[in-house]
Amino acid sequence: MFDIEKYKAACVFPGEIDDSAVKIALAGYCAALKIEREIVRIERGWKLSDYPDLQRTIVEIARAARDARDARDALAASDARAARAALAARAARAALAARAASDALAARDARDARDALAARAALAARAARDARAALAARDASDALAARDASDASAARDARAARDARDARDARDALAARDALAASDARDASAALHRFAKWCIARQYWWDWDLSLISEINAGAHQIKENRVIAWSDPIYDAFLSGASFLFWTDKTLYWVAKPDIKTEIVNGSRRLHCEDGPAADFDSEPLYFWHGNLVPKHWIEAKNDLTADEIFKEDNAEIRRAGCEIIGWDRVLSGIDAKIVDTDGDPMIGTLYRGQIPGAVECGFLKVLCGTGREFVIPVSPEINTAIKAQAWVQNVSFEKWMRPEVRG
Repeated sequence: MFDIEKYKAACVFPGEIDDSAVKIALAGYCAALKIEREIVRIERGWKLSDYPDLQRTIVEIARAARDARDARDALAASDARAARAALAARAARAALAARAASDALAARDARDARDALAARAALAARAARDARAALAARDASDALAARDASDASAARDARAARDARDARDARDALAARDALAASDARDASAALHRFAKWCIARQYWWDWDLSLISEINAGAHQIKENRVIAWSDPIYDAFLSGASFLFWTDKTLYWVAKPDIKTEIVNGSRRLHCEDGPAADFDSEPLYFWHGNLVPKHWIEAKNDLTADEIFKEDNAEIRRAGCEIIGWDRVLSGIDAKIVDTDGDPMIGTLYRGQIPGAVECGFLKVLCGTGREFVIPVSPEINTAIKAQAWVQNVSFEKWMRPEVRG
């Protein structure tokens, strides 16, 4: 039976991780789906070679990606392969859809696969409607509200950010493609492992996040939908026991434990942030955030080696800003060999620099002290030649109309 207080407690990560209880619960889940899978936890420090079934699945996805014309096609190839292996891609909450996917995998040719899926399509759709009805129930809404203010929500945000990193995901997909033809086995293994981490973390639309699926269990009990209760009860138990999300293959159900979560409060809202380690410390892949922005691991773990040149190669402006804050604006200005153009006597007006960002035009930078005592560097037009004119430019007013701020003691 769903207990909202236990659910709230389970949404505080990581909590207690009970491997045996998770394994029993997920075995019960598979039994409810009338399928067989080995239940395996992805352990911290894992290697792809330690999980042969996972490795086989990832290689198949990478082979599909290798033939794709672009990164978008690579993602579609991943989706197609995962949907076949993930028993119930379109009805993650229903046993019949899972059985359909399993039947499709067992079919000897494409026609048989289509027939296997079509034969159960109506029942799968009904099961999916049952799950949606449960999710819409009042108790499920209460559980959703509890989760939104929790570590569970932050962990979900972390995985969503990982999935949204399109350019880097594309490079990982191409790296996996290259890995298949790499002459150096170590390079191939490393590239494929990067791709595996992306596949495991990726947010599929049916979403195997157990904090979310547990909300369906709340609604199912409220509306007494026994078919949904049968498979969502063990999912709820697995979440209470420490499982965070799942990854399916043909033979194995892999699970990842709840991560340690670090956040900061900004304007009443939580966002992921940690200055000296991962902010979402998943066993499958620790994720690093700087004031809500997902950044590469070495930007945090080896920040002393991070250079302005590397930061400015990042496509995303918010991540570039995060990188500049991580190493400090003095190192940024030094790294691009910025020269002082003008200095005002008032530190709140600041100092104007001009420097060359790698791969870009010459830029101006205004370094100022704000009222809180923090220093900021603001990009300005390279045509500006005094700090006070840069201040007017930042405020988007003409120099003639701009007034020097008054400081009152």
